[in-house]
Amino acid sequence: MGADACTDVGWARSERCVVPQRPCGVADQIGVRRCSCTFLLLAALLGACLDPKFADLDAPRVAGSSLSDARTFGVGVWPTFHVRFSEAMDPSSVRPGFVGIVAWDRVGVCDPDPRCEEGVCVHGVCWVDPLGPTELAALGRGQFVGEAVSTSWEGGEALGLEVGPRRALEPHTLYTFVIGEGVRDLSGAPLAGGDGLARHWRREFVTAGQASSGPYPQLVWPQPGERNVPTNLAWLETVFRSPVELPRSTDRLHLESDRGQGAIASDPTWCAGWVGGYCLRWRMMQQLVSERRYKVVSLDVEDRWGRGAVPTRDAQWFRVGPGEVLDPPSLSGVVVWTEGRCLFAWVPSDRPVVASLQAGERVAGFSGGGSFALALPLGELGYAPHDPISYRLTLEDLAGHRVVLSSEQRAGPGFDPTLARVAISEVLGDPLGLEPREEFVELVSLAEPGSPPQWVEGLWLSDLPWSDVRGLLMEGAEPPGDGLPAFELPWRARMLVVSEAFVGGTNGDVAVPDEVPRIHVDASLGAGGIKNTGEPLTLYRADPPALVSSFSAMLDTDPGQSSARADPMACDLPRYWAAHPGAGASPGTPNAD
Repeated sequence: MGADACTDVGWARSERCVVPQRPCGVADQIGVRRCSCTFLLLAALLGACLDPKFADLDAPRVAGSSLSDARTFGVGVWPTFHVRFSEAMDPSSVRPGFVGIVAWDRVGVCDPDPRCEEGVCVHGVCWVDPLGPTELAALGRGQFVGEAVSTSWEGGEALGLEVGPRRALEPHTLYTFVIGEGVRDLSGAPLAGGDGLARHWRREFVTAGQASSGPYPQLVWPQPGERNVPTNLAWLETVFRSPVELPRSTDRLHLESDRGQGAIASDPTWCAGWVGGYCLRWRMMQQLVSERRYKVVSLDVEDRWGRGAVPTRDAQWFRVGPGEVLDPPSLSGVVVWTEGRCLFAWVPSDRPVVASLQAGERVAGFSGGGSFALALPLGELGYAPHDPISYRLTLEDLAGHRVVLSSEQRAGPGFDPTLARVAISEVLGDPLGLEPREEFVELVSLAEPGSPPQWVEGLWLSDLPWSDVRGLLMEGAEPPGDGLPAFELPWRARMLVVSEAFVGGTNGDVAVPDEVPRIHVDASLGAGGIKNTGEPLTLYRADPPALVSSFSAMLDTDPGQSSARADPMACDLPRYWAAHPGAGASPGTPNAD
């Protein structure tokens, strides 16, 4: 019996059920017509008029998901979660606001003690659940605010759901994926738990590293936050935490301004001075709009597993200036010199540039705005004092203008082949133990691989910068600082310069392995010890004067944390130093990555 028959007997269809239209026996407009209804007839009519899809009174449940019941570890930072419901759902109710991803709050550390005063301990961090009554109530109303997510259905029926964030999640972070009880099935029944009562559904997961879901691009040129970028920007560069495959000429990078204007870059090539796969240079295909902020929104690259670039979590904006830049960068005021076994160049720049300093096959690079220094280590190339060193200095600005300076510089006394091949590699100026007793300066051998041990003598360690030390020596003054006793240093070996009373490993400081050799000076290093905030240190030969190594990085380190040179072969510039990566020190051993 269809809809017409149902109307004839006095019933009308609503969206979800059949309801009385008029009492049985009431006359219609055509004339008197009585219904001889019976219970059996009504039952037959109801069965014919009800749509079977509205007859299910069971509440919907989550029948399965790609996340386990227990906490899931090692989830990629750009994941896709799969959820299957026990029955078809109303698609209009399964959307962001009713579905969310939210990070837990960090409230402290639990390493080495795996206990938290508040929250739970996961990977040495204390986390607090972000879902309280207020957040759950908002979830039930479809007003939940967490990570921006996208939802889609698998197949034609609204049974299998895909959910993912619109941008990369934070690495090494505890998250909750949650679906609120406001999602409903086709009959309007809310999501329920196993007991049949309306309840939200949730699972916890911990993200892996930043490159766990594919290449994670970061804008490096123009630098994020760069201002006054010319409208005739010629190129930009993006770097990746994990390597990408060889780019194709058809690959594109898309920019978008804060007012919706788009721009495209193409023809990606490997960046100069980078290992292939970690940096791409893109050529701009059009001019940018003045006085706008731009960011990278997508790019066509893949890694070796075919994974595409992950949308960056943090907006990396740069601001375009009022117009074009038409003149090239200036080379006026450039100074080139040698110090130790390095070639240096000082460049007073009035704009952001990408610079390179090349001597033979060696190249050093820098990118940034304002004046800067470049340094090129040349110790292994066999130069002797007074030898000519041919070099090439290249500057390129954002508009693509390039200038080149080619010249020669004489090698200085630091290239004397009899000079000790050692470098300052680690400095602890603020120990947890007694000061200045527990301070140390670590030296490392820079000898050629496999060479016999060096016999080192005639060195001094001072807490004055090399310019002051050299000036005093040229005036005939006594060598400032502490004279180091002669010592033997095998290839790649490290040793500590310490005071006579040094113990090591006291009051929480990192212990010094027994096999690490020590050079003792008097009561302290320098004049009364090394300042906690850092101070210049100079390792030098007094006669004839020559710089061996120096330290000039004033770093903000914690008590017990040293300053460390990432690469012992690097030249003496502050940017090659950093606070120890292990938040402690590593006396006599290589620094941890």
